[in-house]
Amino acid sequence: MDPFLFLATAAAAGLLQLDNVQALQSMVSRPVFASLIFGLINGCPVEAAKLGLLTELIYSEYMPMGGTLPPNGIAASAVGVLALSSGAMNPGLAFFTGLAAGHFYSGAEFRLRTARSGWNAAIDRALSAGRPAFGRWIGASLAMEAAAVFVYVSLLAGLILAVRAAGFDPGPLARPSEFAYGFMPWLGLSALYFRFRTQTLK
Repeated sequence: MDPFLFLATAAAAGLLQLDNVQALQSMVSRPVFASLIFGLINGCPVEAAKLGLLTELIYSEYMPMGGTLPPNGIAASAVGVLALSSGAMNPGLAFFTGLAAGHFYSGAEFRLRTARSGWNAAIDRALSAGRPAFGRWIGASLAMEAAAVFVYVSLLAGLILAVRAAGFDPGPLARPSEFAYGFMPWLGLSALYFRFRTQTLK
C-alpha cells in the first residue's frame, strides 16, 4: 500500500476526531461521511461508503450516557477502509475488524480523559493567579485527541498490513465474515426501527 495514502488516511482520521469532540459539530465525523472521505483518499469510495453506512447503523444503538464511552466511529471507519483498500482483507472481514477497532478505542478515550483530569489542579492554580489561559488548555486537549486517533489508526492498521505481509492468510475467515456481513443491513435497519419506534411511543 502507498505509505502516503496510509498516513493521509490516519491524519484525516485525527482531524475528523476534532469534529467528533465538538470542535465544529459539522457531523462529517459520523462513520457514513468519514468512511466516504477515507474511501476517496484511497480510491474506493463506493465500498468505503457501504462500510461507513453499516457502521453508522450498528453504532447508532450506542448511547453516550453517564460514564459510558461509545465506540469511536472514526477509528472504525479508518481501520476498516485501510484494511479493505490495501487488499489485506475482504469487505466482510474489514468491516468487522473496523467495528472491533472502534470498540477498543474506548479504552484509549478513557485514558485520555483520565490524563486530562490531572490538569485540574494546574488549571485551578492558573485561575487563582488570574492567568486562566483557556486557549492553551483547549488547544492541548484537541491536539491530544487528534494525535491519539492518528497513532491508534496508524498502529492498528499497520499491524494488520504487517501481519498480512508476513504471510497470514485470512482465507478461513473470509467466507463466514462475508456471510455475516450480508446480514448487517438487516440487523442495522432492525435496530434503527426499534430505536425510532421506542422514541415515537414516548
